[in-house]
Parts: sequence; C-alpha cells; structure tokens
Amino acid sequence: MEQLVALEFAETWKELHRFIDLTSEAPHPGQSVMSSMEIIELRNLTARLRKLCEQVHPDVAFHKMLDLELAVGDARLHHYDEFGRLLVNVEDAIRQDFHRRAYVQIREKNRGLYEIPINVFGADLYQKFETARMDIKEAGNCLALELNTAAVFHLMRIIEYGLRAIASALRVKTEKPIESCDWGQLIRATRNHIQTRRKEFGNGSKPKKGEKDALNAYETLIDHANVFRFYWRNNTMHSRSVYSNKEAEGVYDQVKEFMDRLAQQLSK
Repeated sequence: MEQLVALEFAETWKELHRFIDLTSEAPHPGQSVMSSMEIIELRNLTARLRKLCEQVHPDVAFHKMLDLELAVGDARLHHYDEFGRLLVNVEDAIRQDFHRRAYVQIREKNRGLYEIPINVFGADLYQKFETARMDIKEAGNCLALELNTAAVFHLMRIIEYGLRAIASALRVKTEKPIESCDWGQLIRATRNHIQTRRKEFGNGSKPKKGEKDALNAYETLIDHANVFRFYWRNNTMHSRSVYSNKEAEGVYDQVKEFMDRLAQQLSK
C-alpha cells in the first residue's frame, strides 16, 4: 500500500500553486526570465514533487514532473510562461491520478506501526522471533489501519510461534513435527513434559542448573497462552467474535507482554 503523509502533500501542493500564481502574474511572461533565487526554489519544489511521485507511484504526474525537472535544468527555458505551462500540467496530472485512487487515514498514534515491524514489539523481539516476522508486520499494519479482528488474528498467530519456541526450548516430544501441532497439542505436550520432569526430580533425578525455575516460568507462560486460546484464539479462528479498536489494542498489549516475558526466559 502506498504511503502519503498529508501534511507533506499539503505543503507541496501549496508551493506548487504559489509558483503557478507567480508565473501567471508575471508582467511579460513570454519575455521575463525567472531570477536565480526563484530557480533554486523551483528546484526544491521539483525535488518535493519527485518525492511525492515516489510515494504514490502516479500514472500521469510522474512524467509531467520529469518534464518540469528537465526544464529546471535547462537555462534556456527559464521563462515564466514556459514554467507556468509545465506547472499547470503537473497540477492537472496530480488531480487526474488522485481522482483514480482512494486513501485511508492512519491516526498519529498508530503511524509508527504501519510497515515498520520493528516498532510493533521492538527490535529485540523482532530479531529473536524470525519466523513470526510476517505476522508481526501484518499485526502492526492491521492495528494501524484499525482492521481490528484481523489484528487479533495475526496476534494469535504470533502466540503460536511463542508456543513452538517453548516446546523447542524444553525439547518437548510431540507425535508430529512441532510446526504441525495445533495449540491444544503443543500445550498438552509441554505440560506433560513439565510434569514428567518434576516426577523424575522426585524419583532422584538431578535437575540441571536453573531447570526448576525455567519449568516454573514456562508453565506460567503456557497457562497464559491457554487463556489466549479460549478467550481470543478459538473465537477468532472459528468466526465467533469481532473486535473493536479498544479490544484489539488490549489484546496487543497482552501479547506484547507475553512475548517480552518469553523472550527474556529464552535468553536465560
């Protein structure tokens, strides 16, 4: 999806019209030549127009902007009437292109979530959970665009990557590959593993350094994941619930807390 910052566009549009007015008000546009300062300002405007074109990939305006860009670089064409014609062509082309498109507004508080996945949970977590990166990015995009139920869907997928990470860290034995297990299978297998290890400790098996604390921490995370499972995952996957913006943001906060705690535990 193309990104357009409204304030930047408004300022560029205003400057474009200032130059159109300037060229139309020149006393002898066919004979008068722009001053060196005006040419510098026009170069700056052309650079801003290029940035605008690179943001929205217009069908017509880009070619008209190139005509203007070439004229600014040619000292022989620095007459008001020539630039006036080129500037009006750019304006008309932008209008044509924008009439063919629809844009959505992103609230300022959500702007950093859109297409910047490291902002969703932070750079550290983004680095640690490589397999979850697509869903982290999509969760951020959906939150930014207020596609609330879709955001919860991707957040639940992120939790599933967390469950897989726990099973892998504990070397849990599963009937099929971890990636093929559903939530229930991962949770049951991990709980069984933790209970088995505790029984072995009771039978004289010596735990590894820090193993008891790790099992307690992972058990707490598994219990938390099971809450996600019954409150949000199942209802989302089986089309039982839709979510408001406030509810999706609440789920996001809880998922972020869960993944932060998991990342800390995996680092020990």
